[in-house]
Amino acid sequence: MLERLGRLQEHVAEAVAEALDHKLLPVILGGDCCNAIGVWSGITRTRDPQKTGVVWFDAHGDWNTEETSLSGYIGGMPYATICGYGNAPLRQAARLAKPARTQNCALVGARDLDPPEAALMKTTQLTVLDAEGARRDHSLAAKALSNVQTFYLHFDIDVLDLKEAPGVNYPAPGGLSSDEAIRICRDLIANKRLMAVTLSAVDPTLDKAGKTVAAAVKVLEGVLGNL
Repeated sequence: MLERLGRLQEHVAEAVAEALDHKLLPVILGGDCCNAIGVWSGITRTRDPQKTGVVWFDAHGDWNTEETSLSGYIGGMPYATICGYGNAPLRQAARLAKPARTQNCALVGARDLDPPEAALMKTTQLTVLDAEGARRDHSLAAKALSNVQTFYLHFDIDVLDLKEAPGVNYPAPGGLSSDEAIRICRDLIANKRLMAVTLSAVDPTLDKAGKTVAAAVKVLEGVLGNL
């Protein structure tokens, strides 16, 4: 399964690399957070990974590996994967040879971490801001990007409060509002160039009223509208 997923992400990587070669901004919509594996692989084929950071908006850490995961769910591992932790066959199949540097990475809005996952994070230089911390002061996320020229923005819709985005598979209460998330993203983009964007994990079957899709559109318009 990992090799099949890796081959799929290899196609994502090729599309991202081609877009960047044409000086376009890749925006990948839908699916789950594993799309980040292909996006990062594509970025590293055309850009210096040491000069590119990652800001990951998510209610969860996605920082598990095969060794730490309590469930074995691969969707809980992609952030760790692009930073070089675990899932070597998947990284190889996706041709992800150059991991992101954790000192240039931030996790924003997390509020549902597995204990082994959190313990692994503490062994790295990853900046972690829970929803309340990000709402109060997101300057540490900006600081994580201080030594890079550009950054990749990954946005899992479950980072938002359930009142705005109920259509998610792994709900966690206490999220950011869309306005708060947009403000943080805009502040980061004001100081560093945006390299690529993914927005993931919208499940419209769990939200017949369409609030989650509307929130996703609002975030995309709010983040990308002034570029």
